[in-house]
Amino acid sequence: MSDETTRMSIDVPYEEHRKLKAIAALRGISMKAIILECLSKELYSDNVPNPTTEKTLQESDKDKNVNYYADLNELRERFGL
Repeated sequence: MSDETTRMSIDVPYEEHRKLKAIAALRGISMKAIILECLSKELYSDNVPNPTTEKTLQESDKDKNVNYYADLNELRERFGL
């Protein structure tokens, strides 16, 4: 991991922000630390996509079988969440 940093700004739904803040407080660490931990797990894991996942990723790169939603609420509604 590089010592250089760059600033990111993301929009997070209120409820997810509230949960993240609570988890950070319970663990006694910053929200930033939790986010960096999650990024490290995702970016540096040894997970290799299985053939089905690899095929799906290749198809989505070509915009095949991709669904678009206006926002998170529309996605949740579509899947009954």
